[in-house]
Amino acid sequence: MFIDRKQQVAIIIIAAVLLFTAGHRVALRQSGPKDSAVDANPVVAEGSSREISVHVSGAVQSPGVYKFTGQARVMDAVEKAVPLAAADVQGINLARPLKDGEKIEVPAKAEAGREGRVSSGGKTVTSAGPARVNINRAGVRELESLPGLGPALAERVINYRENKGFFTSEEEIKNVPGIGEKKYDQIKGRITVN
Repeated sequence: MFIDRKQQVAIIIIAAVLLFTAGHRVALRQSGPKDSAVDANPVVAEGSSREISVHVSGAVQSPGVYKFTGQARVMDAVEKAVPLAAADVQGINLARPLKDGEKIEVPAKAEAGREGRVSSGGKTVTSAGPARVNINRAGVRELESLPGLGPALAERVINYRENKGFFTSEEEIKNVPGIGEKKYDQIKGRITVN
């Protein structure tokens, strides 16, 4: 079998990259955790005695601030606050590690066929249109009820909310990848941040 010069060069480059990668990994293992970079948003390492505090609110029996040590997850905080029967725990990422100082908002499940109610002069009037979806509290199923939002976009809205914090205006939802001006025009009368 004959290997031409280009193939020889390619094999040498691949071998060099593999050797460099293996050497880098060995060096990282030998240097230990004292030389590793510090994360700007630290997550409690397994077995750590460092205490973190998180605020749990929303559809829970006991909203408040909870303290954890070790490798705590969102599900630990939600369980401590005791989710209500109306809680949509599927609307949040329960497996995500907790970060010190964060707030976890447990959304309530959407009521199917719910009508909007408006108080007018002491009387409760039922509106003909559907209730607005609170994009700061809605779970995946409730977000999917919006026109043009499927499971993937609903997950992006929740991920955006978990990483960037609550939406401060309805228009801010346009910052979520996949929701542009046209999609926003379809849902703007159906969403709220209050």
